[in-house]
Amino acid sequence: MKLLQKQTLVTVLSCAIFCLPSLLFAHEGDTLKCHFENGTPHLYLYPNGGFICGTNGFGDLEIAQKYGVDTVITSCTAENNSTLPEVYVWFGAKKVGLGDSVRVKVYGVNHNTGAPSQLLSTSFPVTMSSIDTSSADSVIYTRFLMQTPAMLNDSFFVSVEFSTAFGDTIGVMSTTDGDAGGSKLAWTKDSTGLWASILSMRSLDVDLAIFPKVVDQHDEGFPELNEKELNFQVYPNPASEQLTFSYELKQAAKTLNFQVSDITGKTVIKFSENNLIIGKHEQTFNVADLPKGTYLLTMEMNGKKYTKQVLIAGND
Repeated sequence: MKLLQKQTLVTVLSCAIFCLPSLLFAHEGDTLKCHFENGTPHLYLYPNGGFICGTNGFGDLEIAQKYGVDTVITSCTAENNSTLPEVYVWFGAKKVGLGDSVRVKVYGVNHNTGAPSQLLSTSFPVTMSSIDTSSADSVIYTRFLMQTPAMLNDSFFVSVEFSTAFGDTIGVMSTTDGDAGGSKLAWTKDSTGLWASILSMRSLDVDLAIFPKVVDQHDEGFPELNEKELNFQVYPNPASEQLTFSYELKQAAKTLNFQVSDITGKTVIKFSENNLIIGKHEQTFNVADLPKGTYLLTMEMNGKKYTKQVLIAGND
């Protein structure tokens, strides 16, 4: 897949040209490249069960990919003072046991050791049942929304944490051994909490299919709506038959856009309202036909937005 010229100030820090989501962009003619760009995707199994880049017999708790910050945005760097609101991960396989969840974290970098250091942000958890690994012929991304967008003013790591996936098995795609050129950008946290590069700890020279979406400092984006000010409520959560959300306006609003999307970014519910008056408003939707899983509710109003994670329980 050819890199597209970035016409927007929103970009994905991704090394995988062949599998970038079509709605996300990266620079053309970048000078700094991740080794995923020319690599071959692979899923490495652990002989005693699980995956080297995932849950495994080692008891690894987390894997992470390192990215840089620079004054020039490239496929592997973000502009200084950018924000990171969401992450896309390519999972290659899973086996659901107890059916728990995984989540994404953003860390700073310890410049003495090169390892992940201070925690910058954590995503909402995504249930194992929501992660789609059904197709071996195409790339399917799982979308993680950060609870608070991470502020980036230095190099950073984006990780996938498995410590809450009790009884489950899941693996993240990587490049093929040797494709990373000894860069040591991919790291893992072992069962004792020790961070080390995957090359040093597992003797694999790879990069991970973990792709953060970054908004640079020149893009104002959508300011966040104030949840408490709006008295915004979503119920029931989890929902099985109907999902209701209510909010209260203290001033009139010209337009409201509302959508629910699954973790791949596909919109499953969408509507707009115009000329809303002051007072309480409520909307109810039928969600009985939606597959069980994690969804993201987004409301945009008067140039601001609000996002909340909702769970659909499904019907047996």
